Amino acid sequence: MIIAISYWQNCIAPVFDVSESLLIVDMEDNLVKRYTSVRLDYDLPFARARELLDSEVEVLICGAISQTLKMAVSGQNIKIISNVFGPLDNILLRYINGDLTGDDNDTFSFSNKRQQRKRCRHRGN
Repeated sequence: MIIAISYWQNCIAPVFDVSESLLIVDMEDNLVKRYTSVRLDYDLPFARARELLDSEVEVLICGAISQTLKMAVSGQNIKIISNVFGPLDNILLRYINGDLTGDDNDTFSFSNKRQQRKRCRHRGN
C-alpha cells in the first residue's frame, strides 16, 4: 500500500490545496518498506489528483482540504484522511496502529489545530 502525507517542516501541512511536499510511504504488512519526499507541481485540483494517481497513492493523509480537491482526489479512488495535524512521525505511527481512519480523528483533528501546530513549532523543525 502506498500512502501520501502532505507535510511542511516535519509536520502535516495545514492545507493540502497549497501544500508543496508529500511524503510517499510504501508499506507492506504495516511495515514501512521505503519512503521518499516529492514536490507537488500543480495547484489545479484535477492536476494535483493526477499527481497522486501517478505516484500510485492509495491513501492521502492531510490537513484541511477544499471540497473541490477532495472530490477530485476521491474521484481517483484515493482514500482521504483529512483534518489531521501534528508531527509526521506521530501521524505515521498512528496510521500504522489503525488510529487514523477518516475525517473524525479526535487526537489530531482540525479542532485541535492550534495545539498541534504549537507542538510542531516547539520541535525546532
